[in-house]
Amino acid sequence: MLVVDDDEFVRQVLDVRLRRAGLEPTFAFDAESALAEARMEPPRVLVLDMDLPNGNGVLVMDQMKRIERLAGVPIIVFSADEQARLDAVAAGADAFVEKAEGIERLLVEIEARLAQTSPH
Repeated sequence: MLVVDDDEFVRQVLDVRLRRAGLEPTFAFDAESALAEARMEPPRVLVLDMDLPNGNGVLVMDQMKRIERLAGVPIIVFSADEQARLDAVAAGADAFVEKAEGIERLLVEIEARLAQTSPH
């Protein structure tokens, strides 16, 4: 799982909570590092903030959809920006969780996407 957020505090909190839930996240802090990480090792799920340095979440989603081995990666947008919901849906995100909804809601979405992508 790849988590992309430019806020170091958010990354730290998510790292603790996701690991406590038995997940093993990797992290990126901007659009460029997100794409580099995804190319190196395609994630089973991408958790993506929309407002990023060196681009934005829409750019990341667009670029991933153009790369065959990344095109099917489920994308959960985790953002505080209400406009981001509209942008995320238009760009093809699989789910949107407002940061105000909390990490528990995000965990529900992550588990659902992992269940969909698990080998049968």
